[in-house]
Amino acid sequence: MKVAVFLTYNYSLQTWLNSGTLNRELEIYNQISNISSAEFTFYTYGDSDDLELIKDFPKFKVVPMFKKIATKSKVYKFVYSLFLPIILRKNIKNEDILHQHQLLGSWVVLISKLLYSKKLLIRTGYDMFEFSKLNNEGLIRRFLLRCLTYVSLKFSDLYTTTSREDIKFLNTNFKSNHKKIKLRPNWIVDNNFKKIDSRISKEILSVGRLDKQKNYEHLISLFTKESNFSLKIIGSGPEKEQLKERIHNNDLKVSIIDNLNNEDIKKEMNNYKYYLSSSKFEGNPKTILEAMSTGCIVIASNIKNHKEIIKHDFSGFLYNLDSPDIFEILKKLEASSDLQEKISLNAFNTVIETNDISIVANEMSEDYKFLLK
Repeated sequence: MKVAVFLTYNYSLQTWLNSGTLNRELEIYNQISNISSAEFTFYTYGDSDDLELIKDFPKFKVVPMFKKIATKSKVYKFVYSLFLPIILRKNIKNEDILHQHQLLGSWVVLISKLLYSKKLLIRTGYDMFEFSKLNNEGLIRRFLLRCLTYVSLKFSDLYTTTSREDIKFLNTNFKSNHKKIKLRPNWIVDNNFKKIDSRISKEILSVGRLDKQKNYEHLISLFTKESNFSLKIIGSGPEKEQLKERIHNNDLKVSIIDNLNNEDIKKEMNNYKYYLSSSKFEGNPKTILEAMSTGCIVIASNIKNHKEIIKHDFSGFLYNLDSPDIFEILKKLEASSDLQEKISLNAFNTVIETNDISIVANEMSEDYKFLLK
């Protein structure tokens, strides 16, 4: 069973390495190959650097689709991508299954399916069309993402997403064969559970991209110099300098450090009792899942996708963005070591039962077998 995994448009193995997620992203396919006959080739938007990176993973092959492109022109690269199914026809014809990793770039596998009658699985971590609406992006981009989602749903043989809320959104907004849409949550590669009583409690941890979606402007304003707690944010993004300036001007008890790789982030999570998320909307957030897998007590905004992961006062806590009661929650937790231990253990058990990599790998392996029936 030969499976071609097409990365998100403009992503490469080098992109994954730079973001510290290369091992996490590849490990799921490593586990699938261990329990099935699947042989994976990764079609990336990288160059010869990807050929070097894959040497650490001898089971896998890589086809760097932008290897011969010297220009940085976005228009040229996009037009070139439309011809990739023809340029790479010898490779693609040899594959049994085309697996698109995220919606963006799915035009390559859609054209390939139509040309060569291949089975097609499209996996989305979140719904890009819904996110474009929530971000109030331009009408043209929203229209194009709606069209891409519609065509992907129509012509794929299997369409997976990471949350039940995304499935509801797709079923409500698109007429499609709903039976082909499956729930496949994000996975945690390993857990580093550590007892809660030996961790930092007066500083709260948060990890995320510094942009409007993550809502850090709202969150940092709560940590005034009168607060009994401070906030540490790991991340980068377009609002970084603006946030740093606001922290300095208002003497807020907040620090921001640059992105760390995934392994170092999990080590950081292991040192903290409490983890905060103030997102306005989410898919199936990996950082929250990983925080819970280490036993962190997560306090998150009361949005629909957070509620899908966290049961309030059982496996974490949810707060209303309009009237945040974060410090009341922290006060309650600090008053009871038994409550801390209970929430921490419940959080750990929750993600181990639903998001452990072995569970998701088995589900994905069954998806491939289903496609070839």
